[in-house]
Amino acid sequence: MPTHRAYDHRIKRLIADAGDPNLFPSLKIPPSTAREWIKKGSFDVVTLPELDRSSEDLVIKINQLKNELESFKTKQKLVIFTFRIFGLQIQYKRLPRDEEKKLLIEAIKSAANSLDLNACLDAIGLSLARYHHWLRSLRKCKIPEADLCPRAHPLGLTAKELAKIKEYISSKRFAHFSISSLAIFAKRKGDLFASPATWSRVVRKLGLRRPSKRVYPPKPKVGIRATSPNQLWHIDLSVIKLQDGTRCYIQAIIDNFSRYVLASNVTSDYGGVRTAELIRQAIEKTRSITLKPTLMCDQGTENLNSEVDSLLEEQDIKRVVAQIDIDFSNSMVEALFKRMKHNYLFNHPLTSLQALREKLDYYIEESNNQIPLASLKGATPSETFFSRLPDDHAEKIKIDHKLAIRARIESNRNTNCGICVTA
Repeated sequence: MPTHRAYDHRIKRLIADAGDPNLFPSLKIPPSTAREWIKKGSFDVVTLPELDRSSEDLVIKINQLKNELESFKTKQKLVIFTFRIFGLQIQYKRLPRDEEKKLLIEAIKSAANSLDLNACLDAIGLSLARYHHWLRSLRKCKIPEADLCPRAHPLGLTAKELAKIKEYISSKRFAHFSISSLAIFAKRKGDLFASPATWSRVVRKLGLRRPSKRVYPPKPKVGIRATSPNQLWHIDLSVIKLQDGTRCYIQAIIDNFSRYVLASNVTSDYGGVRTAELIRQAIEKTRSITLKPTLMCDQGTENLNSEVDSLLEEQDIKRVVAQIDIDFSNSMVEALFKRMKHNYLFNHPLTSLQALREKLDYYIEESNNQIPLASLKGATPSETFFSRLPDDHAEKIKIDHKLAIRARIESNRNTNCGICVTA
């Protein structure tokens, strides 16, 4: 039985297109088979474009793929080396050590033998400008006191010019000159021709310091202090905003000796009438105290006006203006506003004037009667103002402290965790 022979589809197409059954005599194709191909005619064949390429094209394509594979391997090797030294990212990371820069530069140069330099830098996310900056920074000039090589950077300042900048900057004669004025002065003298920006850069790089030193007037370390309640009052105004941006005004009077808030109010406006009402509230609260206080305020128009003047004259209350009549500031009441806002008011939604007034009243009540102060030796402002605290209060706290420490030690010694070995 004869063996069945299969022919390439391209041979069938060529014979059908030529119409010659003896087109390939060397293949010994039966004439009947060839005539059958001619009878059926040319036909379409589904194939891949790569199969129609010549051997020369295939050799070129293979070499291209080999080169791409080698480039990929080189990039992969460079990326892995960079990752091991610097981590995931290098774009926004400072590399202060020259040893690390040298290692990376050597790896880039090695990879650049088979790859384009820009391709190597793109693979690790390093800019070309930064790469060349590293190369320049690692080439240290051997000339003493030369940051950059004079031959490579001929526009750089000479050692003599650098010394002249040091001389001008460190001289007490020119301590009152600004750097820009010094640059112009040196040009007029013919000593140095450089821009103020260059002077500033040299001053920063060399860490030069001007010889001038600020002399401050002595300041009091302890503020003004009263020796008894109702001797000195502080009054001040503070602005606070509601949730909708409306501005409200908090005004308060505080006793210097006890830190007791004698009167407070929050309103949508301010002025002499509001201040006079607040002072009357404080006077009503201290009717039983015969001592006439001194009122300390700032230069605000709400404090210096005819309404307040007539009230103070009527009640025989002396007024002093902070940092004008006396050297001290009105910081005690300002400290109250700071604690009030940051410790309480700012932590709650202030949706309306009424809500702010309720929060203010609550904090003032807590501040006067519940919050002890270290400056009062653990007493509250109301206890100090009305002399309700026993004389031995501080001593009693010390004794209770010692007893608590003894109880703590005894409790810890009697506790057995089952693991620790007791001596």
